[in-house]
Amino acid sequence: MQFEDTITRRSYTWPIADVTKQILNNELHVVGASDSKDVATADAPSFLTSIDSLPAKYKEQLLFRVRIIKWIKKNGASRGQRRIIERLLKKFPIEESDTQSLPTASTAMSWVRDWDESGGNVAAIVTKNFQRKRLKKYSESVEAEINKVLLKSYFIRTRPSLQNAATILRRNLENLAQKGVITAEDTIVSSSTLRRRVNEVDPYYRDVHRYGASYAKNKWRYSLAGTQAVRALQRLEVDHTILDFVVIADSTGIPLGRPIITIIVDAFSGYLVGFYISFSGAGLAAVLNAMKVGLMPKTAFTSNAPFLTQEWFGYGVGELYVVDNGLEFHSIQFVSAALEINTDIQYCPVRQPWFKPGVERFFGELGHHLPPQGKVVKPVANCIPMDPRESARITFSDLCKGLLQFFVDVHPLKVHSRTLARPIDLFRESFEQIPPPLLPTNLEKLGLIAAHQKMLTVGNEGIVMPGLRFNSHELQAERRKLAPSFKTSVKYDPENLGFAYVQHPKSLEWLHVPNCHPEYADNLSMIQHKAVRVHMKQMAIDKGHYDAYFTAKADLIDKWQSLARGQKLTRDTKSAIQFAGLSSTKSLQGGELPAPQTQLVSKNEITHDDLIVPQFEAFVLD
Repeated sequence: MQFEDTITRRSYTWPIADVTKQILNNELHVVGASDSKDVATADAPSFLTSIDSLPAKYKEQLLFRVRIIKWIKKNGASRGQRRIIERLLKKFPIEESDTQSLPTASTAMSWVRDWDESGGNVAAIVTKNFQRKRLKKYSESVEAEINKVLLKSYFIRTRPSLQNAATILRRNLENLAQKGVITAEDTIVSSSTLRRRVNEVDPYYRDVHRYGASYAKNKWRYSLAGTQAVRALQRLEVDHTILDFVVIADSTGIPLGRPIITIIVDAFSGYLVGFYISFSGAGLAAVLNAMKVGLMPKTAFTSNAPFLTQEWFGYGVGELYVVDNGLEFHSIQFVSAALEINTDIQYCPVRQPWFKPGVERFFGELGHHLPPQGKVVKPVANCIPMDPRESARITFSDLCKGLLQFFVDVHPLKVHSRTLARPIDLFRESFEQIPPPLLPTNLEKLGLIAAHQKMLTVGNEGIVMPGLRFNSHELQAERRKLAPSFKTSVKYDPENLGFAYVQHPKSLEWLHVPNCHPEYADNLSMIQHKAVRVHMKQMAIDKGHYDAYFTAKADLIDKWQSLARGQKLTRDTKSAIQFAGLSSTKSLQGGELPAPQTQLVSKNEITHDDLIVPQFEAFVLD
């Protein structure tokens, strides 16, 4: 095929197969009929227009015109033969389904002319009423006032009604008419016209102005290529949620509170690679502990679970961890942990959770497989719902077993409704094809990063916290080298108070210090420890221990105050004999009184001036 450049008039010869291929691939554009826009520089999207996209009314009209044009050409008439075309129109076969009337000869001649000039393009004979733009009948001043009122009185966050904006518009137009800017006829703008102006605005921007950017992004969000994960462990999504029931400790029966579960889901397959249950809130410790579970091989977790029928795959460091904008994810400790295991972090945009759809969808499915006693139900009129505080209880061991069974045996076997693939098959096949994942050499560093930190004093008793004490020979040896007591940073795991980390003030290294009472503190969480102390304090209050102590203390204070008021001491003979030669121990034991050495005749009133203080010589012992 030979082409000619319309500007330089230079000729080009291309194979017809290449030209056809480029046209079908939209690399070349065929411009015909009455196209007025330049397809190479047009900013509008390239919508595909076809005959089928026409409304039924215009499609029926187009088919009728094509039949008339072909009828004229079939009978050998040209577009300039008016009399012949008039005779042919009278003989045109009318069908029962035709609703169009026969055109005049001039109209039929114009159809044939448009058809010939466009090279047989049917778009040339489509009525110009199709997609015509409505002309604005108001002046520029009225149109400017309409836009101003809509912007200030309708497209605002308080979301007033359109009738309110119409009332304000009428008042403003009347003021303009009084000033002579517009005529009295222009002051009448119907609510339908105002609504059409509103509908001309992009619906996305309507929601942005009236509901906010977050609502609009959530309502009009879309997905083109998905997460773009092509292999296992390439993209791991992390998030946590709170469960709707109270967990009871198996050994002590102490309520642990509502659990917060943190999970890590593989974006490629939807397979879960790690989870952690915490009662200390959705913080850094829960996230890093979940990452530790995801890094480790899962045999240690499934060996004591004979009820599982499937193997739990997945271990190693992920290439990328996708998180939201929680404070724990933006902390320097979390960034340090990512550097420690040599991985990357990606933060989702604010209030756009659909950038990590795998973990969000996983939580939605998890809610349908939890105990029904703690299920959150929608309020129903005239219906008294069940009180979850009376029934939504579960032991910690049962919770762990149930979640483990769902994560390993239930969810991985579910067939996806669109892809018809199972998470376990996708993850296993990809996991066997990729290189062996990286494993950490020391998980204690992650535990040190996740621990809570305080500034405490190191003394001869070690580290003392309310109800807890940490000490060791190594800590005391370092204390002797530094000072009798000093303050330093102390870190402890809120899920296990059996040990603590103490930072050396000079070398800044961390020392592992065990708890002095391991039988109590090992595997004891801070939540349990606080619950035990609250329980013991309440028992002391109920038994009156505090009241008895304060009463005895008040009596002692009254006794000392009575002596401090300067009262004279009156002693009779018996009292003088008793306190003259007896020690306090014998007096308290009620021993026999010795024989008196001095006979006192009568009572004497002894004052402080009569007391004689003996003189003693001092000496020093070598």
